Amino acid sequence: TGSAGKKMVGKDLFGNVYWEIENPGGTPNPRREVDYAEKNLEEIKWHEIPPEWRMWLTYLKHVPPTPEQVAASAARRAETLRLAAKIEEEERRERSLRISRGDD
Repeated sequence: TGSAGKKMVGKDLFGNVYWEIENPGGTPNPRREVDYAEKNLEEIKWHEIPPEWRMWLTYLKHVPPTPEQVAASAARRAETLRLAAKIEEEERRERSLRISRGDD
């Protein structure tokens, strides 16, 4: 827990800490922010923040993601990249074969 009205809602695998700050008037939405593990601001890359946390920070998600949701999403992304690499390799082999046969 942080200062009055500031509540830690989570931490990601990179060590970034996510906060929700209560709005004294109640509306609009509470402020959301992240304390980056990387303290050199020039080294911070927004795209390296897990997508689930980016969605929460920008109010696309109302509830902070759980570690399980972040892990499942990362596993899906890794599998998608693996399958894409496999398809790319198969297409490269097929193209090479067509060229060697004189089809292209």
